[in-house]
Amino acid sequence: MPGPKAIEILGWTQATCAVILWSPMTLAPAPRRDLYALLALLALVKGWMILAISDVFLYGEELEKGTAAKAMLDGLAIDHHQLAYHYYEGGGFVISHLKALAFLAVGENLLAHKLLGLFTCALVMSFGWRLLAHHCGRREALMFGLLFIFGPRAAQKLSLLSLGIHFEAMFFGVLMLDQCLRLMKSHLGEDPTRPLLRLGIVAGLGIYFSYQMAVFVGGVGLALLLMRPGIVFSRGGSFGLLGLILGAAPMIWMGTLVGGELFNVHGRSLVSDQSRLDLLRTFLSSVYGERGGLGLLTRIIYPLAGIGALAIALLRGGLVPRFMAGIALLWIVAWIGTGFILPEHDYAFDWMRMMPLWVVVLLVGATMAARTGRGGTAIVGVLCVLGLWNTVGILGEARPWSPIQNLELLHRVKGYHYLGYVPKVLPHLPGERANQLRRLARFDEPHLELLYADLAAMGLSDLDQNFGADLQFVEEIGGDRYLDWVRGLGRQLVGATQGDVARALTAADGMGPELGDRLAEAVGRVGSDWKVSPESLGAEVAAHMASPRASAYLVGAGARFVRSFVVGPGFFSYYLKLDEARKWIAQQPLSTREHLTRGLEEEWDRWLLD
Repeated sequence: MPGPKAIEILGWTQATCAVILWSPMTLAPAPRRDLYALLALLALVKGWMILAISDVFLYGEELEKGTAAKAMLDGLAIDHHQLAYHYYEGGGFVISHLKALAFLAVGENLLAHKLLGLFTCALVMSFGWRLLAHHCGRREALMFGLLFIFGPRAAQKLSLLSLGIHFEAMFFGVLMLDQCLRLMKSHLGEDPTRPLLRLGIVAGLGIYFSYQMAVFVGGVGLALLLMRPGIVFSRGGSFGLLGLILGAAPMIWMGTLVGGELFNVHGRSLVSDQSRLDLLRTFLSSVYGERGGLGLLTRIIYPLAGIGALAIALLRGGLVPRFMAGIALLWIVAWIGTGFILPEHDYAFDWMRMMPLWVVVLLVGATMAARTGRGGTAIVGVLCVLGLWNTVGILGEARPWSPIQNLELLHRVKGYHYLGYVPKVLPHLPGERANQLRRLARFDEPHLELLYADLAAMGLSDLDQNFGADLQFVEEIGGDRYLDWVRGLGRQLVGATQGDVARALTAADGMGPELGDRLAEAVGRVGSDWKVSPESLGAEVAAHMASPRASAYLVGAGARFVRSFVVGPGFFSYYLKLDEARKWIAQQPLSTREHLTRGLEEEWDRWLLD
């Protein structure tokens, strides 16, 4: 049941949703049956990815935003704004509220995240379709929808990753483009007050969702200043400014509460001081260096198609494609000029920052392809076939033929993750560490040993004290259940022995029977490195079988198998593949199998909803 803050939270969320879903696009677009067909195709493709449990799940922040949602529903005695995942991620905080609603609807599980991801993905596509349907035509809108659904592999994955930041912010980016085009195409004498007010509101909300949207705000403002200065400097211009303030109200509210922390992006400046040329060189090297086969081909085809579309739009396009191409170029200039480039792109998530550019280039590309006859249609066809191949590849990495079994897992596995959320929310809380952890210990968690272990693991790691002090700390704060907190002290104990697992187990053996077993289990939960493979874990287990605490250590190692291969927290091919984990354990010697199995099954049970 929701905690005492639930009504307040849900009221705030409903108000936010009303603003998000409100659309100023009231003029009749092309036949809506096209949109309905595209939405059905989107649901089929994305829904199959969800039911296959493809690696659209493989990012811990999604679950950490779910933990913020759970904190809201559980009514923790923490100021509401302090539950924010990062203060600068307004969209992430809004998404946490929407996740709270999804948790109420389908349970606090992974399915809630994926349904929300599917919803926001459909929302961005729908409004991109409506923009082109209104300003260009039916053909352009249809091509956009197909290219959106069957896009690059990274784009397909990221569109289902429910984080509330760069991709979801494009809902407002598309609305800004639409409202600006309406104003530029409006007739002299028309009252611009309402369109400017709407533009200001979506611009303010866009910046709140993601600071990247400031580039769109600047581009839209510059376009209006050049094309329709009379509108900008009219009485309606003040309403645009008013709308901007209203839209940015959540960000302003957060700023009054946290001050400069609103712009603290992982302790780094929004503008890099590194050489722009070096950043760009490193980026291009990471994308194209030592890569062959179809992967390299796609990294050539997609950029060439995008560059070609932008060039043709600027040279031969009309108002709409030229305007959107100009926004794309402005984004690229800002991307390079501010050092916002993320140098390494080794995984799908690394492309998250480029999602706004992808959406705008799709809008431009679809428009120009529809206007260049058969050649443009052929290019779109090739890109859709390549995108379909990407879809097949994503499904092939997962379990596409077990939808019922997968759906049961999605419904039962918890959609929150204390281990990642705790270190990010702790700096927000006032008071001493003991009081901070006591607040977080009030989560309505059915398996308290899971919560307490994670609180100990992440709540003491930055205190810079010796292991004896850590042990005393959890004994005082844990009370009758302090041994559950001890289970989370593996990192501290292994760290105290300079990473020597054998010495850590020897130290645990000297702590007495009950405490020693719990500490040995804690060591097994972390080992020498949580980034393990079945081979490295097998070698590690074999190396420590002579320890008197080997059985407890093996229980912890079995739990680590779940943490590393079954429920995350990173990019692993074993994600939610419990059968693979059990199969590996079944191949181990009989002397280790029983304890590894116990550790795995007990930990897996903690990750399931009752």
